[in-house]
Amino acid sequence: MAVTTDASGNVFVCGATVENQEGRFYLAKHAAPDGTPMWTKIFDVAPSAGMSATALAVDAAGDIILGGTVGGASPTPGSDIYAAKFSGTNGDLIWG
Repeated sequence: MAVTTDASGNVFVCGATVENQEGRFYLAKHAAPDGTPMWTKIFDVAPSAGMSATALAVDAAGDIILGGTVGGASPTPGSDIYAAKFSGTNGDLIWG
């Protein structure tokens, strides 16, 4: 899980979980100062993907840069790095 804020104090949070044997990766934006959800994105991933968000940052344009690990059992869990960029406005994937 990773958390960061933008210049306006809005909070971005990302993480991963397994629900009903299905992997779920989420990214959400909450408004400052009351924490009202502005948007949430949920992505399905294979449970064996071993996805973990370890770093989150907001760039000068207000977009979100996510870093983490992904990998199954070979060669070791979490052995590959993952990076993606999402729109800070609506959470849409820009690249990654």
